[in-house]
Parts: sequence; structure tokens; C-alpha cells
Amino acid sequence: MKHELLMKLREGEYSSIIVYKLDRFARSSRELILEIQELVDNGIGLISISEVLWGDYISKFSSLCRI
Repeated sequence: MKHELLMKLREGEYSSIIVYKLDRFARSSRELILEIQELVDNGIGLISISEVLWGDYISKFSSLCRI
């Protein structure tokens, strides 16, 4: 299912992904970083509804949190 979602995102069908928690989006920290980088490279937003990113994370990931 995630593979299908990422394909649709690459095709421009969606502009953002909303997840409950980041650990539900990726199985490891490494996978999460790689997935986030792919989203950034493709101009796709990632929003976690139960987590807030603070400090340096806000500046690094602010482009992901556009609605």
C-alpha cells in the first residue's frame, strides 16, 4: 500500500501525506530519513498529527509541513 501511495505522489496525484506518527510511516530512522529526503526532493509534504518537531528539526523540515 505504501508503495502505491508513493507512486501516486510521484505522479502528482497528491501533494502531502498525513500520518498519525512518524514511526507508522517508516520502520527505522534510516528509512524515515530516506523517505523524507525523497518527499522533499519531489516537493511533497509530510504531516504528523501527533508529533511536533522542535528546534533544529523545524528549520530542516519546515518545507514538509505546508498545508
